[in-house]
Amino acid sequence: MSSLAVVGLSSGAGAAVGRNQITTLSYYVDVAGYTHSYTVNPDPCGNSFTGTGQYPALPGGAIFYERLSGSTDNTTGVVSFTDTYLDPSTGLPTGYSYTFSGTFINANQDAQGVLTDSNAATFNVTFIHIPANDTSTNFKNHGDYVNSVPPSQRSAAANSCVGMPYQSMK
Repeated sequence: MSSLAVVGLSSGAGAAVGRNQITTLSYYVDVAGYTHSYTVNPDPCGNSFTGTGQYPALPGGAIFYERLSGSTDNTTGVVSFTDTYLDPSTGLPTGYSYTFSGTFINANQDAQGVLTDSNAATFNVTFIHIPANDTSTNFKNHGDYVNSVPPSQRSAAANSCVGMPYQSMK
């Protein structure tokens, strides 16, 4: 079973060699009748990710914004993350948060598991991956990526794996 990190690592579209790319993935989840949407940004060089979300789900306006960070295990397909609610008027945390622990359940990168909120309530949920809303870069090599960033950021970009060939996890 593949994981979020592997999906974030591969683009290879139109290239003979698969390369690390910057990717965003889109998800929806229903928690007890409340639908949320997420944009997840996998680290193209590792197994961590960050993201943003909102309730109610896009395309509507947000009552709460969300900020998440987590990781995946490429061997087991386990995914876990913490999500913090933000007040849309101030951008500050509201005090409400939750953690998710689960596994990827299919090739579409849907994830199923348990969500536990800061009030100690638990919910069995499935995060549904919406591939049509995903984005990905297509740098032909590492130099192409480094040259795409502003000159003041090129030193940091040179240390990234973006645009370099990737090797599949074994």
